[in-house]
Amino acid sequence: MSQKFLENRSIVLGISALITLIYVIYLVSYFYGTINVSEGSEQLGGMIATAMVTPYMLFMLIGTIFLTLGLFLKKNWAALVGAILVSVAAVLFIAYIVLSLIIVILAWIGYAMKKKKSLIKV
Repeated sequence: MSQKFLENRSIVLGISALITLIYVIYLVSYFYGTINVSEGSEQLGGMIATAMVTPYMLFMLIGTIFLTLGLFLKKNWAALVGAILVSVAAVLFIAYIVLSLIIVILAWIGYAMKKKKSLIKV
């Protein structure tokens, strides 16, 4: 059963999608959790920081969706779009590029391996 599931699927792409999903859940819980527990200027600072990071979070979330679609539907275009979106998110918010660099590298390697597996299959 597991051998059939892994056929024509990139394990690296799956690892990238999983790490990205965990990272997005962490980001959302961290930034939106700080708004509710603080008061006054702390809350204002938290809201400004959240507003600055929100586009980064959205690109990472949409990239996660496409990486997962590429993995489960066996579609190369979805894996490519996911890798591009994760890369754009890393460039969009340079302060977090260190945190998302591993995700970007794994997404591109996963896409390349998936493309290679689909070419061999045909």
